[in-house]
Amino acid sequence: PPPPPSPPPPRPPPPPAAQECSAEHCTSLGNDCCAPNGERATCANGFTPLRTGGGCFHFTEGAYVCCRPSSPEREAVLSAFRASGLLVKVLGGSSHAALLRARSLEEMPLAATDCGQWCAAYTLLHPRLPVSVFDGGFKYVLMHDARPMWDLMQCSAVVDSNSEDRSCCSRNRQGCDWPGHDQCHGDDVAGYCAAEPDPQIRKQLAAACGANSDVVWSVLDEVSAPDTVRGGCDTDGYFRGECQACKQPQWCDDPGYFGYSSGGRVSSPADWLRRYVKEPRARQVWNLGWHVQSHQCLWKPEQKETFIETARAFALDAKENGSPTWVSENECNFYVGPDDGGVQAAAMQSLVGIGYLRDMASGADLDAALAVAKHLRQLGKHVPVFKLSHEARARFDRWQPDRDVDLAEVPYNLAEVRY
Repeated sequence: PPPPPSPPPPRPPPPPAAQECSAEHCTSLGNDCCAPNGERATCANGFTPLRTGGGCFHFTEGAYVCCRPSSPEREAVLSAFRASGLLVKVLGGSSHAALLRARSLEEMPLAATDCGQWCAAYTLLHPRLPVSVFDGGFKYVLMHDARPMWDLMQCSAVVDSNSEDRSCCSRNRQGCDWPGHDQCHGDDVAGYCAAEPDPQIRKQLAAACGANSDVVWSVLDEVSAPDTVRGGCDTDGYFRGECQACKQPQWCDDPGYFGYSSGGRVSSPADWLRRYVKEPRARQVWNLGWHVQSHQCLWKPEQKETFIETARAFALDAKENGSPTWVSENECNFYVGPDDGGVQAAAMQSLVGIGYLRDMASGADLDAALAVAKHLRQLGKHVPVFKLSHEARARFDRWQPDRDVDLAEVPYNLAEVRY
């Protein structure tokens, strides 16, 4: 008798972005959406292949789907990311509500202050870095082409820098009503910003580019700062506005920073990693993550490449040895206030999308993202909404550092949401 018929081949796993992709247009051998072992994944009718990362038949990899041709809006996001990166911002509830209350595009506070009274924090997504974002507020991000905004930035940090404790050398969390967040938001409690005569330094201090008041004494010890810098940094001197360490930005490579009598400048990724993660003094602290975040120095806007390579070195070390911090996203801070150079206008001009974070978001978060997009459209600006995946907090499991990140591919799968 003839052998029994073979069972039908299993269908490929569902695509990560089922909205725009399907198994209907595959032109692989047998039209089976299975292209393992280097076989080229192909599609018909102008659709583009997207590998799902799953297996097919008896192969452990090779499954793919075919996706509708990318829209101009999606290509604009991908092009901006590949060229210079995307600056992204997660919004809290009050900032989200403020966007929906805006009656015009000019009134819309896209650069919401969230790291001090005059400080707006963003994260740079870049092809050389893991896709890590701040885990707080609504689970969507405003996505900006970094190029129009970068020169307005005041400073950047390799990892979240506890900036609310740095803005104007603030003592946010001491003796304040934290649940109400009324007196804890980086206001100029000791007048260091108000007293600074140089407008550029004043903006840098307000944008949390300075010292962290909670650890200023240990940092002074690290750099063997002279008495002229230490003077006035006790509690009484601090509140009289006498702490010299609160009067200058905490730049990585500035020989004037805290006196640096020990020659402790940080001018390379290796310097940064050694000083904040690898040194025995760093390894002996009770909480290395807090040490890294609160002690780290800041990079100037013109040092973008060094900042990126230092953030990459930190991520590479964390991927290999485990992250010392409970967060993993970098931080890029802007001054938002009088004479800020037009930050809000630049944020509106550079807004290329709204990203729904599919890994940790809920339907309510997608609704919130769509509400902002629809409100922008009512006010005269069409902004596309996308779904994308990212790294889990303080993890770098998806990141493959041997190649540049491509948001269009597995495991990030940038896909447009129609609305």
